[in-house]
Amino acid sequence: MDSPMDELFDRIQGSQIQQESTFVPFYSFYKQRGTYPSFMKGNFHGRVDQAILRNQARFFDNNIFTTSYIMTILLEVFSHSGFHKPSEGQMLLGMDSFLDYKDKNRPTNHSIYSFWPLKYNPSKQFWSADPANTFPYLEMMDFLPVKEIAYILRGFGLKDIDEFLEYFHADHKENEELLFLPADQDTSSIHMAFGATLRNMKEEFPKAWAVWSARNSKTSSVLEAFKQYSYRPFSGDPDSNSIDPRTYFYLREFLHAAKEKGEDVALITTWAQTLSQQRRETGRGATMVRGINNVCLGVVAHAVLAITRAVTSGVFPESLVAEDPLMRQIYLNSSSLLAFQLDRNLTGRPDLALMYYPTRVQFEWMVSRTLAELEVAKARQGGLSSLLQTVYETLQPSARAAVTDRILEAVQADSAGRAYFEDFLGTADLSPLGEQVSTGEDRIFCTALAVNTLLNVCISLIWDNNTPAAVKETVSRAVQWLAHNALSGQYKPHGAFFSSSFKWSRTLPYRYPGNRYEFINGTEIFPWSRYPPDHRTSYMVRGYIPPGEYRDLLGRKQFGLPVPRDFHGFNADHTKYMWIWDSEPYTYSVTLLALAKYRSLVK
Repeated sequence: MDSPMDELFDRIQGSQIQQESTFVPFYSFYKQRGTYPSFMKGNFHGRVDQAILRNQARFFDNNIFTTSYIMTILLEVFSHSGFHKPSEGQMLLGMDSFLDYKDKNRPTNHSIYSFWPLKYNPSKQFWSADPANTFPYLEMMDFLPVKEIAYILRGFGLKDIDEFLEYFHADHKENEELLFLPADQDTSSIHMAFGATLRNMKEEFPKAWAVWSARNSKTSSVLEAFKQYSYRPFSGDPDSNSIDPRTYFYLREFLHAAKEKGEDVALITTWAQTLSQQRRETGRGATMVRGINNVCLGVVAHAVLAITRAVTSGVFPESLVAEDPLMRQIYLNSSSLLAFQLDRNLTGRPDLALMYYPTRVQFEWMVSRTLAELEVAKARQGGLSSLLQTVYETLQPSARAAVTDRILEAVQADSAGRAYFEDFLGTADLSPLGEQVSTGEDRIFCTALAVNTLLNVCISLIWDNNTPAAVKETVSRAVQWLAHNALSGQYKPHGAFFSSSFKWSRTLPYRYPGNRYEFINGTEIFPWSRYPPDHRTSYMVRGYIPPGEYRDLLGRKQFGLPVPRDFHGFNADHTKYMWIWDSEPYTYSVTLLALAKYRSLVK
């Protein structure tokens, strides 16, 4: 197994961008020094030209997510393998790129970050998100002869590409506005988890830890942001009790249960911006998607891990969470929400619950990482504090039952009996003859994540007779599949590790019940038919809607359209295009982690 692990490690190491490159339209992308590659593309599927478009029409995307995630995983790999050690130069190069993502619209002493690099606008005296390879192509839509190009494409029988080009052109102005995003809690959590992992290994990486700790001297700022931007549906404050209608749709049973028990609720949200802040900052260059915050389970899982690892590593004292009533509530409520949704199959709506993380097993792995962290802390310290023990007891039963059962039910086998997993990427393509084909584009990604999840949930510290036989067998067969296929070239190392919140028309917020419609500046719109929803409006659920009232709203049309009740898969709709992100080094890193963990357990 060492040979594939060595090659995986070398490929990851070699993929880090060493020299900055410039953007030249249709020739080269801007690539930021220190980052690891990831690409933004559409989940095109169906005819052959759609599959080609999915893999060829993509944008290199500079973001902090991919780089900080890969660097965190590399540290975890080293902790298990003992010899796949990333260099401090590699760590420092990546960390230097992080400086461009820190929210410079805030006082300097904080740890709040943005997904994309920030660029200063001197006329507005504001730092705005700058996805440098996306903006230029959107701006080109103003002068490209789209109709003529579409006519030529149709002549070659490329109807699907023609339709996409026309859609891209029609919506390019609105899409351009939607890219001016504020800082977010997800990126800040992922960055905090990296710092906490680094602190655990500061003897091995003293320079990297010294740099990170100097640049993040007030780590408590992340907790302050969690509190400031938390979703509190029973609050009387519109900045706290207003939420995306898509979130309320999948969250409503959790809220109803809390209401019946007389319990308050406070949850981690995605954006580090309130409605009041948005009104001040929209004109300067920062607006939440569709003008309203949301609760994505993937974001929540990242935040719970960040808090847990920061506490167990000593990045900040546990008292900042345990002795602060609101922060303690957010931590416990968010953990309870994860367990609640795992037990209920994400309320049957992963497209809404996993707003930015469509690959199901990736979310399950995110949750399992907190369990693994707590297992290690318990073994190291001889037990857990009452707060951490509560989180462990909240997550562990759901992960052991719901997650394990779902993964074991999803296993598939190749002709040699090796086990693999896949999700939706490349599973709905057609051959030139119109026959269904599966390219297995996310098999490596999903199989690696399934192995990591099962190891975290069911084994964690020791592989022994108490480990369920079905789990041991599945993990062993899946590791065999990874060792055989990860570097064979037969399957692409792709995987939808991230997505836009908009997948198709059924996932737009105004398709779901809400009770407040206003312009971004806060002016209420009434009647709603007076102005169609767009990037200048905010449509939301404000406060709590009792079950009976919500059922009535479900039966009514929203902006002239019925409420979509069911989820039919991420490949079910061909009329609009779901944007996803993939990254070969990210796929290789989770694969390397799976092999390293398995090797350390089964000796």
